[in-house]
Amino acid sequence: MKPKHITILKGLSGEFAAVEHLDSNTAGKLLPLFEIERLGDRDKWPKYLKESPTPTATYLQNTLGKLQNAWGTHPVMVDAYHWSPKAQVENGEHVIPYAVRQLQLAGMPVIPVIGYDRWETPEYQLALQNISPPADGHYCIRLDPIALDDAAEPELFRDTIDEIVDTLELTPADCSVLIDFGDISASTASIEVLISKASSVLLQLAELGFRYYSIAGCSLPDSVPLAVHDQDSSGMVLRKEMLVWQALRHSLPTFPIVSGDYGVRGPTTVKFHNPHMNGKIRHTIQRQTFLVRGHAISKDGGKHSQMPDLVKRLKASGHFLGANFSWGDQEIAKRTQPDKPGNPTQWISYDTNHHLTFVVQEVEEFEASTVVQVRLLPETE
Repeated sequence: MKPKHITILKGLSGEFAAVEHLDSNTAGKLLPLFEIERLGDRDKWPKYLKESPTPTATYLQNTLGKLQNAWGTHPVMVDAYHWSPKAQVENGEHVIPYAVRQLQLAGMPVIPVIGYDRWETPEYQLALQNISPPADGHYCIRLDPIALDDAAEPELFRDTIDEIVDTLELTPADCSVLIDFGDISASTASIEVLISKASSVLLQLAELGFRYYSIAGCSLPDSVPLAVHDQDSSGMVLRKEMLVWQALRHSLPTFPIVSGDYGVRGPTTVKFHNPHMNGKIRHTIQRQTFLVRGHAISKDGGKHSQMPDLVKRLKASGHFLGANFSWGDQEIAKRTQPDKPGNPTQWISYDTNHHLTFVVQEVEEFEASTVVQVRLLPETE
């Protein structure tokens, strides 16, 4: 089954809570790819890892257990993009097949991710060959910016894709391709260039007949001041990934292209606490993100007391769809009281839950209008 939307999310508590509280209709149309965060410096590990004789395996078990509890038996993808392509758990098993096996044992339908960028590493190739193939044969080939650069040399690009397909004995009709632009927040990442790059890849792969293709990227910068200059103000950020997908659906209407994104925080954000972080609400609206910026929490003694004021500004903007729109919006509506401001992890869950609910509906509305437009096109002889 082709999903309505693919989202690349961090494998952290905020994102897990967001998907756990999705309504069944939205959850059934969504395919998440969870990025397992790599272990940082040992001095920053929690006590349970410092005391474990196998900290990497323990960390993965803990993280994947939270994922399974949040997402149940829905289809899922997992990746370790920011880990070394040679990364192993303590028994010598590569982290990728280890993670896939843990989820398979929990009864989750896992779609293994094949990273084009890591394919040249022999240990990574062997690790993928050691994965128990999914029952339906569905793998996802992830094309990151390195792959998109290679696509400018079609022979090199196609040779690598053919090698992946042949080595892993894939059936393209069972597999999908994720075109992952990563961070596209910079002004140099123009919509026209993104469309051109994606179109080139799609046309080069067309004859292989993959099940579907998805387009993902993140237009939100990793720091809110880069998007909204003034403290205690608001601004809009164009969701270029959505506009690129919509343009491709119009220009290539016969291609099975699925929308994708990075939720409400992108690949370059970090999970560590920053005492100078700004209070913020990242609220997804049609083709844009409405950003309500506060000020550094250090000005409030490290507390999050500014959040009720930010909620009031969101409601006054006219962009708030009401507490009944999603679980996230229901929680946002509660945060108008000084004693219930919510913490950064909770706000990730609220914003992400609203975002995913909104985007699935946005995609369905666009697809409905696109079908009508395609049907109205005159027939050619």
